[in-house]
Amino acid sequence: MMALLGDDMVGGLMRPIRFNESYYVVPPAALDADPAGDMRAMLFRLSRAESGLEECELQRRNDLQEILIELIELSDRVMAAVESADASSDTRETAVVNGLVGFGRTLRELLDRHQVEALTTIGMPMDESVAVAVKFESGGQVPVGTVLREQRIGYRWPHGLLRKAEVVVCGSATRGQGTPAASGPAPVA
Repeated sequence: MMALLGDDMVGGLMRPIRFNESYYVVPPAALDADPAGDMRAMLFRLSRAESGLEECELQRRNDLQEILIELIELSDRVMAAVESADASSDTRETAVVNGLVGFGRTLRELLDRHQVEALTTIGMPMDESVAVAVKFESGGQVPVGTVLREQRIGYRWPHGLLRKAEVVVCGSATRGQGTPAASGPAPVA
């Protein structure tokens, strides 16, 4: 009660109400105002704006993912060119190979900046969520189902898998181990 009467209190005593005090005229727009409705409308617009931002972020992430996959493909081609280059004593060819190596490093640094990492599959059991078996071989004393080597490196980034690895697996092709033949429908007898 004291808090409500605080403005009307003078020296601890209640000030008498005067009827001749000036008052503020309420503008006509304020009489028709609907603060709760205005608040609902503002919250609706805010939620639409947040939804739009989420859609933009999702589109940005998808666009970046496509670009990163293209950079990975380019990096693969550069590395293949470097590996297939003849280690001759030709100065020009050596300069071209050195240029390709530098370009490959630049691509790798760009991928590192976006936290793109190569998947570890060699020596691990075949995992269809990150790799596709493209070939099967006997592996001596290696357990069946173990990845022997990669024919194509797989990559991930903080938002998920960018590309599955293509691997050679110890053993023989059996249904469900990620081979193109095994992933199709079963033959009709």
